[in-house]
Amino acid sequence: MHTECLNIFDSDHLNYAANLIAHGEIVASYFNGGFVFFGDVDQEEAAKKVFKIKKRPYEKTLGLCCDPLYLNEYVDLAASVFDYYPLPTIQQLYREIHALGLILPASASGTPSYLIKNGTILIVWTEYPPHYPMRQLIEKLREKGKRSVLGASANMSGEPTYITLEQMIDTFGGKVPLILNGPQNLPIYRKKSTTIVDFTTKRPRLIREGNVPEKEIRERLARLDLGELFAGQDVIRL
Repeated sequence: MHTECLNIFDSDHLNYAANLIAHGEIVASYFNGGFVFFGDVDQEEAAKKVFKIKKRPYEKTLGLCCDPLYLNEYVDLAASVFDYYPLPTIQQLYREIHALGLILPASASGTPSYLIKNGTILIVWTEYPPHYPMRQLIEKLREKGKRSVLGASANMSGEPTYITLEQMIDTFGGKVPLILNGPQNLPIYRKKSTTIVDFTTKRPRLIREGNVPEKEIRERLARLDLGELFAGQDVIRL
């Protein structure tokens, strides 16, 4: 397989990526300082391809990269936690933090089973400038009758997220049809895996501290009246 390297800021290149994803291919893309793999959220074969290319154990889960505008398609809005965390406020949290992963109650009817773990789904989004390419990619997919993308960090299982195009080409060149490249000018402390917060209980719980520090999360949650963050001894800190 030949791997093309294109520009995430080029609309035609994004449309090409959307076509590949819509037809079941896996593409690699710049995402908030690092690289991730994307596939069509509703094609299980795409999920299997991500597991295979990363050599990731199948008992692990993948994430959903979804524009916050479309969260209602994937989360269980009847879950009691949304009495504490109104969906519009969760959407606002995504707008205010440059990148964040949230664990939320999954909709059994709207979320593919291979993305659900213990009734929950991990949803990841980035609003860190420049964020428009991701919105364009999702919109181009939706124009093709698709919904969004499943995803995982672009690395071999157990390794840190790859942050340079050279790493991607060395490891995955010839294994994916396309790598969308982006800027490399983010500060190094941002080039980590996504910080993850669990919103399935009455108090938000920090699962992993990555590219967004705990202090910033606490401040945003307090300002949006989303409760006090709980961070136990088992928090993964990158």
